Amino acid sequence: MDNGEETVHSGEEERGRGERRSGWVGLYFDQAGEPMTLMEWVMKFEDDEYQRIAETWVGKYRVSTVWLGLNHSSLPGLPLIFETMVFDESVEVVTIIGGETRSYHPDVDQERYSTRAQAERGHAEMVKRIQEGKKYGESGES
Repeated sequence: MDNGEETVHSGEEERGRGERRSGWVGLYFDQAGEPMTLMEWVMKFEDDEYQRIAETWVGKYRVSTVWLGLNHSSLPGLPLIFETMVFDESVEVVTIIGGETRSYHPDVDQERYSTRAQAERGHAEMVKRIQEGKKYGESGES
């Protein structure tokens, strides 16, 4: 019986099926973690201000945190819709794919998150890790 109230799933269901408050499972999510359609995602993805969470330069490294909106998790649980990547801007890789020349800067570290708050904290932690000279996977413990 539908009484007009929003269905709230238990934490176990949320972790087990990747559901959010709306109870909808999907691939596309806004920054609040609410499901969205493909067309809604396309419109937001083209909005640089909506997509960019933070960008910080540390010497030759560019630390970039963005909203992806597309669930990058292959496991049950909350969707991974934010990403921090570190690029080494001192190295340029040139490839030829299908006759088209492309260049890019290799990524040297990456983390993904479910919420904007996690992404903002993760960005700050990544910047600190780079400032301390730690490489991917190094915890800093001796």
